[in-house]
Amino acid sequence: MKWMQKLCRPTVSAFGDESKVADVKFAKSSDLIFIITALICALLGGTIQPTVLLIGGWITDLYLTNGNTIGDEEFLKSVLTLIYAGLGFGVITLVLALIQGICIQRGTSRILDNLRKEFLGAILRQDANWLDKNPSGGITCQLNENIEIISDGLGNKCCMLVRGFAMFTSSIIACAFINWQLTFITFTMGPVSAFVLHLLTKVNELTNSELMTLSSQSHAIIEESILNVRTVQACNGQNFMISKLRKVNEQIKKFYNKSTFWAGFFDGLALFVIYFITGISLFFGCRLYFDGQISKAGDVILIVNTICVTGYFLGLLGPHMSSLQRAATSFQLLYKTIASAPKTEGKEGESKVFSAKGNIEFKNVRFKYATRDKEVLRGLSLEVLPGQTIALVGTSGCGKSTSIGLLTKLYRASEGEILIDGQNIDMLDAKCLRQQIGVVQQEPKLFDGTIIENIKLGRNVDQKTIQTAAEIANASSFIEKLENGYETRLGPGGVQLSGGQKQRICIARALVTSPSILLLDEATSALDSHNEVIVNKALTKASEGRTTIIIAHRLSSLKNVDRIYVLDQGKTQEIGKHDELIALGGIYAKLARSQEIEQSSKKDWEREELRRAEKMKKKSRNVEIIEPNSTILQEHEHNFVGSIITENEQEQKISFSGIAKLMNYLPKHPKMLALIILLSIPRAIELCSYGLGMSFAFNTLQRTKEDYMTWNWITLGEQTLAGLTFWTLQATLMYLCGWIANEVMNEVKESILNEVLNKPIPYFDNPETSPSACVSRIISHAHNCYACLDHRASRFIMFIAGTVFSLLLAFPFVWELGLLGLGITILLTIFSLHFVSVAHKAHSEKSKMDKSGEFAVEIVEHIRSIKLLAVEGYFEDRFADYLKISERYENKIGLISSLNFAVTQSYVFACDMLLFFVGTLLIYHGRYTPDKIFLAFNGAQMSAWGVMYFSPWFPEIIRGSASANQIFSLFEKNKNPEFSGKEKPEIKGGVVVEDLTFAYPATPHRNVCEELSLNIPKGHSIALVGASGCGKSTIISMLERFYAPKAGKIAIDKNDISVIDVNYLRQNIAVVGQEPVLFNASIRENITIGLDDIPLEEVQNACKVANAANFIESFPLGYDTPVGEGGASLSGGQKQRIAIARAIIRKPNILLLDEATSALDTQSEEIVQKALRSATTGRTSIIVAHRLSTVQHCDTIYYISRGAVAEYGTHAELVAMNSKYARLVAAQSLT
Repeated sequence: MKWMQKLCRPTVSAFGDESKVADVKFAKSSDLIFIITALICALLGGTIQPTVLLIGGWITDLYLTNGNTIGDEEFLKSVLTLIYAGLGFGVITLVLALIQGICIQRGTSRILDNLRKEFLGAILRQDANWLDKNPSGGITCQLNENIEIISDGLGNKCCMLVRGFAMFTSSIIACAFINWQLTFITFTMGPVSAFVLHLLTKVNELTNSELMTLSSQSHAIIEESILNVRTVQACNGQNFMISKLRKVNEQIKKFYNKSTFWAGFFDGLALFVIYFITGISLFFGCRLYFDGQISKAGDVILIVNTICVTGYFLGLLGPHMSSLQRAATSFQLLYKTIASAPKTEGKEGESKVFSAKGNIEFKNVRFKYATRDKEVLRGLSLEVLPGQTIALVGTSGCGKSTSIGLLTKLYRASEGEILIDGQNIDMLDAKCLRQQIGVVQQEPKLFDGTIIENIKLGRNVDQKTIQTAAEIANASSFIEKLENGYETRLGPGGVQLSGGQKQRICIARALVTSPSILLLDEATSALDSHNEVIVNKALTKASEGRTTIIIAHRLSSLKNVDRIYVLDQGKTQEIGKHDELIALGGIYAKLARSQEIEQSSKKDWEREELRRAEKMKKKSRNVEIIEPNSTILQEHEHNFVGSIITENEQEQKISFSGIAKLMNYLPKHPKMLALIILLSIPRAIELCSYGLGMSFAFNTLQRTKEDYMTWNWITLGEQTLAGLTFWTLQATLMYLCGWIANEVMNEVKESILNEVLNKPIPYFDNPETSPSACVSRIISHAHNCYACLDHRASRFIMFIAGTVFSLLLAFPFVWELGLLGLGITILLTIFSLHFVSVAHKAHSEKSKMDKSGEFAVEIVEHIRSIKLLAVEGYFEDRFADYLKISERYENKIGLISSLNFAVTQSYVFACDMLLFFVGTLLIYHGRYTPDKIFLAFNGAQMSAWGVMYFSPWFPEIIRGSASANQIFSLFEKNKNPEFSGKEKPEIKGGVVVEDLTFAYPATPHRNVCEELSLNIPKGHSIALVGASGCGKSTIISMLERFYAPKAGKIAIDKNDISVIDVNYLRQNIAVVGQEPVLFNASIRENITIGLDDIPLEEVQNACKVANAANFIESFPLGYDTPVGEGGASLSGGQKQRIAIARAIIRKPNILLLDEATSALDTQSEEIVQKALRSATTGRTSIIVAHRLSTVQHCDTIYYISRGAVAEYGTHAELVAMNSKYARLVAAQSLT
C-alpha cells in the first residue's frame, strides 16, 4: 500500500533524484487525524462486532443444555443478561461506526481536493512538449474519473477492510480461549482468503492499468468532439466521432472482460474456501465434542459461526480489494504526472527578479518539435532594439509562431541562444519572463466569466487601467453599449461574440499590465480593416517605449513598422522596411503584389456595370440608412442571467429512475440477461445454505455418540457442495454482469455522444449546458453508473432475494420470529430509504452547484493561453474556490451516509438480540422447542446479516442512479422542433435571404440581423464584408442551420431551409471557418470526416487544390500522419489548408468561407484563392473576409452594417461609390 502512504503522509518527495526534491503535500495534519480516528474506530468496531456472535453462541449453548426446561427462571435470567450486553455493544458499535464514517469522509475529501489542486498545478507547470504528447481529454479524464476511482478506494472501503480484518482477528482471539484446536482449523480460512485476494490484485494489476489508459482515450474523444461540436455538425462527422469512440470501447471491452473474469474467479474461490472450511470446522468440531475435547455443545456452533461469519465478511471484501487496486493504479497515473512536473516551471538557478528593457536577440537558433521529424528553425538570427517594432513575415510553417513560443519559453531551443537585454532566457524564470510580455495569439481564447474578469485575470490592475486598455484595443465602444457593460458575462469561450470582438478583448488583456515586450501573433487577423487601422494606431501608440514583435499575413498592417524580417525555411532571408523590401523585388515584394487591391476608375466601374447587367438582372436596392461615421455594431448583450435551466424538483427526490433508464438497454442482450436471471436464483440462497449448514450441525450435536456421524457427513457435504456451487455461480455471474455492464455503458456513452453531437447549437449557448458542462457531466458521472449494472447490482438483487428466502426459512418453523424479522427488516429499509433520499437530494444539489469539473475542462483546454499570460495562480485559486463549494455538499452527504452506515452496522445487534429475546420467551412458555427456535432464528438472523453485508454497496447504487439521471438528462433537455425538418429536395445552389431578423436565444431583445435580404443566384460568388460583429458569421451559421431565424426566412432553390433535413442540407454545404478545427486523428481522416469510402486519390487531389499536398507528402507517414490534439503538430496555415481540403473534397453545391484564408501566408493564400475560384465554378460561394484582396473578384460584394445590407455591388462599383467599402479598400492599400 505504498501509494496510500504517498497519498496520506504530509510530505513526499516527487522525485527519485534528491537534487530535484519537490515536496508534494496532499494531507494536512488535521486530515491525518481524521483518517487515523476513522481507522481506529473501524478497528474497534470490527473488534466489537463478533461479540454479537459470541453472545449468540452462549445463548445457543443455553438452548442446548437446559433450554428444554419450561418456566426455568435461571435460564431466562441468563439469556436476558446476555441480550442486554449485546444491546450495549450495539450502541457502542453505532457510535464508533458514525464517527468512522464522518471522519473518513472529511479526511479523504480534503486529501482528494488537495490531490486535484496539486494535479492541476502540475499540469500548469508542464512544458509545451509534454502538452503536445498528452491530449487534454486524457488530462481531464485523470482529473475527474481517476480521482473518483481513488475516492472510491480510499474512503469507506479502506475502513471496511480494516473492519473486516479486525472482526476476523478478534473472533480468532476470543474463540482461541474457548478451544484452540477448533479455532486453529477454522482460522485457516483467513490466510487462505487473504492469499486469494492477494492473487486477485496481482493478476489484475496490469489489466487495470491498461483500462485506465484506454478510459482516458475514450474520454479524450468525447471531450474533443463535444468541445468542437460546430465543426462536427458542419461536417456531418457525428458517426465518425462515434465510430472512433466505439473502436476504443472495443479495446476496453477486452480488458474489462478479462478483469471481471478474474475478479469473479477469485471472488468465487474465496466463497468456496469459506464454505469448505466451515464444513470441515463443523465436522471436526462435532467430533471433538463427542470425543470429549470440547465440553459444551454450544461452543462448536459458537466458534465456527463466529469465525466463519466474520470470515465470510472478509471474503466479501474481494471487490473492495479490486477497488483499492484500481485506486492504486489511478493514483500512480496521477502521481506520475505530478512527480514529472517541476516544482516551478524552470531550472534551478533561474533568476526570478527581472525587469526587461526589451532588447531581444536570436543567435543561430535551431528548433524541432518533439512530434515532428524536421527542424522548424534552422539557424534563425535576428535582433530587436528596445522600443523597436519589428514584423516576422513568411509562408505558413516557416517558424514565425514557433519563434514566439521559444521567446516565451513554452519551448526551449535545441541550439543557439535567445537573449533579452543580453541575458540568456534559459537563465530567467519562465513566469517572471512572461509577466514582462504581452501576447495576443492567432486564435483568441476567452474564459467563462465577465468581460472585466477576462481582461483582469486576477492581476493587480484597477478599473481605470482596464478601461484604458479596452479603449486602446477599440473594445470599449461595444462593451459600454452592453446593458451590464464590463460586468457582462461572456459564456464559455465567449461563445456568441464575433471573432473580432473576442480578439479585441484579448488585445486589451495583453495591454492591461503595460508589458515591456508585446508579441502580436496575427493579433488583428479577425478585425475588419477600419477597426484594424484604429487598433493598429492604438497599438503603435501603445508600442512607444516597448519592444513589439508582429506576426502578420496582412501586409497592409506592416507599412509603419521599423523593420521586417522575411523568414523562409527557418532562416531570415530578407530584412528591411516595407518600402525597402518592395523596392528589393524579392519574396516580400511578391507577397505584397498578390495582396494589392484594384483601385478602379469610374470608367472601370461603367464597364463593370455593363458586364454585370448582362450577367444578371439588377435587383432593387433596399439599403438601410445609417450614420455615415458609424462603423461599430451595437453588439448584442450576452448576459446569461435568467437563462439558467433550473433543475426539475423531481430530480431532488430519491428515484431509481436512473437505474430504470439503464435497464432499458438490457433487452438488447436477451440471452445474457436471461442467463444472469437464471443463475441469480440459486445464487440468492447462499445465506440460506449457510444457515442450513448451521442447523444441520445443531441437529448433529443433539444426536448420540453412536449415530451423530451420519448428520456430520451430511453437514460437511452440504457445505462443500454449496461452496463449489457458489464458486461456479459467482465466477459466472460476475463475468456476465461485468460483460453486460460494460456493453450497456459503452452503448450509453455512444448514444449520449450521438445525442449531444446532434443537439441544436443554441443548446450549448446556455452556461448550464455548455460544451464543457456536457463533457464534465459525462466524464464525471459515467463511472458511477457501473454500480447499477455490474456485480454490485447483482449482489443487491441477490441479498434482497436472500433476505426473503431466509425469512421464508423462519416462517414454517416459528412464524412469530419470521414476522418479527420481516418487521425489523422493513423498519431498517424505511430508515435507509430516508437517509438515501436526503443524500440523493444533496447529490442533486451538488451536481447543480459544483462547477469544478467543467472549470477544470476549461483550464485544460486553454492551458497554453494561461501559461503565456502567467496567470496560473489565478486559475488555481478559482479552482480551489469551486472545490470549497463542493466540499460543503460532500460534508452533508458524508454525514447522511455515515448515519446510514452506523445504523446498518449496529442493526445486527438489535435484530439478533430481539430475536433471541422473543425466541427465549417462546421456549420459556413452552410454545416451541429450542431446535425449531434455532432453525427459525438462523433464517431471520441471516436476513439481518445480509443487510449488513450489502449496506456498503447500497449508497453506490443510489449514487449510480443519480449519476445516470444526470447523464440521461442530456437526452431530455431542449428538444427543439425548429430543427426537425425532414425534406430532401434537390439542391442546386440558389440562395435567397428574405427580411431576416435574428437574435441569439440568450439575448432575444437584441437583434444581430435586422430585416437583412440577400439574393444569390446559383453558381455566383458573393462576399460579406463589414465591421467585426456586424452579423457576417451569423449569416453563415444560419445557413448551416445552427440557429433558426426570429423572423423572415432563408431559402435554397425556393425551399425554406427549415423544412430540409439538416444532415442532408449540410451534405450539400461545405464550410471553412475562421478558426480551423482538426481532430486527434490522421490527416486523411480529418479531411474525409463525415464521408464514406473516399479513395486516397481524391484526398490527394483535394489537398493539391488546397495547396496542402506538398507539406503533407513531406511527412514520413504522409496522409496517415496524426495531427495531434487540435492539430497541435501543424502550423496555423497548415491546419487551415487541411480544413480547406476538407471542404473541397465534399464537392458542395454551396461553399461557405468564413475567413477561410486568414491563417495563410500571402503566397499560399494566392494559390489557394485561385484554387478556390476554380473549385467554386458552377457552385454558389459565400465568402466572409476582412482581407479585401480575397474578395475583389466576387460577383457581388455586400457591405453589412448593423445587421443589414448597407451597400452592395461589384468591387469596381463599390470603389466608385467612394463610401464605406471604398474606405476599407483605402485602409488596406499597400501604396
